[in-house]
Amino acid sequence: MAGGLPNELPGIYLVAGLQRVGGNRKLFRKLLVEFHGDHGGDIALIRSCLSSGDRATAQRLAHTIKGVAATIGAHEMHQVAKGLEAEIKENK
Repeated sequence: MAGGLPNELPGIYLVAGLQRVGGNRKLFRKLLVEFHGDHGGDIALIRSCLSSGDRATAQRLAHTIKGVAATIGAHEMHQVAKGLEAEIKENK
C-alpha cells in the first residue's frame, strides 16, 4: 500500500485515476474516500427519486457519479452512470 493506496482496487484503474490528478497520491486517496462517503448510498437514493417521480434529482445524481467515476478511474461505473443519466433524461 504505497502512499495510502492499495496496490489494487476492484473497479478502479488506479493508474488512470492517478494520472488525472497529476500523480498526487494523497489527493487521489482523498477523492476515493470522499466518493465512497458522499455517494455510497446514491443507488438507493436514485431508485427512491425515480419511484417518487423526482427525475431531476435522479438525473443530477447519475451525472455526478458519471463525472466523479471518470476522475477516479472507475471506467465501468462511468459508462453505467452515463447510460443511466441518458435513460433518465429520455424518460425511460
